[in-house]
Amino acid sequence: MGKWQEADETRQRVSEASLNSLRKPGNQITLSLGSALASDSATSLEQKEVVADRLELTQTLQENMPWQSGIIPSIVEAVNDGRSCEKKGLRVLLQGSDRIAKRRLARVLLEHFGGSKSRLIHIKMRKWAGKTCSCREILDDALEKGSKFVVFMEDIDRADDNFMTSLAGVLKVGAFESSSGKEVCLTDAIFIMTTSSSVNSEDIDEGCDDVIEMKLQAEERSTNGDPKRKPETVLQNKPKRRRTGDCGLDLNMIAQEEEEEEEEDEDGVDYSDGKEDDAVPSDLTNEADCGNDLRLPPELLELITARFTLDADPETSSSLVLHNLISKLRRAFDEVGSGGQLLVDETAAEELTAAAGAFSEGCFERWVREVFRACLQTVDKGGDVRMSAEGRKGNVGDFGFMGSVLPKRIGAVKL
Repeated sequence: MGKWQEADETRQRVSEASLNSLRKPGNQITLSLGSALASDSATSLEQKEVVADRLELTQTLQENMPWQSGIIPSIVEAVNDGRSCEKKGLRVLLQGSDRIAKRRLARVLLEHFGGSKSRLIHIKMRKWAGKTCSCREILDDALEKGSKFVVFMEDIDRADDNFMTSLAGVLKVGAFESSSGKEVCLTDAIFIMTTSSSVNSEDIDEGCDDVIEMKLQAEERSTNGDPKRKPETVLQNKPKRRRTGDCGLDLNMIAQEEEEEEEEDEDGVDYSDGKEDDAVPSDLTNEADCGNDLRLPPELLELITARFTLDADPETSSSLVLHNLISKLRRAFDEVGSGGQLLVDETAAEELTAAAGAFSEGCFERWVREVFRACLQTVDKGGDVRMSAEGRKGNVGDFGFMGSVLPKRIGAVKL
């Protein structure tokens, strides 16, 4: 028993010594440093995620509006700053003439921040011009369905004073009470407002909510050995709504132009990025005269978290967009291995260019994989295939791919 008692006393002294050692300042510092290292590690991981998120958003914007590359870093910075402010949220005002970039920016932000369950609420204030209405009248049904969305208001300067005043009140409170009495929180919502580029500009949005009808038709393979010769069967007698670049395109010609970047296509259209100077975007967030020409109330302007001007030469942006879209179609056609050429009629090229703001590059790539390639499989292989458009029909909600103007199905005509 004596030996056991001695052993117990020894263990007690060792235990007390260990506890006393932990009370020493040096060891306390060691423990504190351990906690600090764990905290620093978590902070470092969070910072890496923020950097990765910014890089991803920058890359996506660059893919969707490369002609606006000069202002993209400022947009990314403003977007992330706005998202970090939970109470205020992101409220962006876009000015300028680049309609495609404005619309694509809204869709990119929707896909980047919103996720699969989010929605784009597209409100065209031109349709409400001259009508007296409140913010709740226009937003009631849309905002009651959920809080994860991007509200895209085009031509906000066309709205009446009553609407803009009520909108400012909604944004200031950060919540919205629907007609049914339900409160809709706006902290997760992104509001993007655009101003019209010209008061007298022609409304180019007629039928823009309708889906493009497309058709793929098999043709006998061309026996002409000159790959640069423009296809004789390109539709030339169709009435032209507006010139959007080279609309009768042989995609093999585009492939050769990509390999020979210094060479312009035979119709005189240059698809290179060399005209970036034609687009003169500027960050208006800190400019003193940014609101002088705006018909917006001060109480709404002071709620804007970021303001940008997106200007571009229409020919430059349209050519770049069309080139990117058709390049994706060409690659898919080559992967299927039809052996011929994919010919794009003027009608299809015009419709794709006019609707380019209604879908992102990511959405188009998915459409090419899931719809375009599937239709190619049903067309006879070994010859040329012509892609054409036959106007617009059906609404995007029922017939559009992922809610866009791209069709869920393409008609196929065999030889």
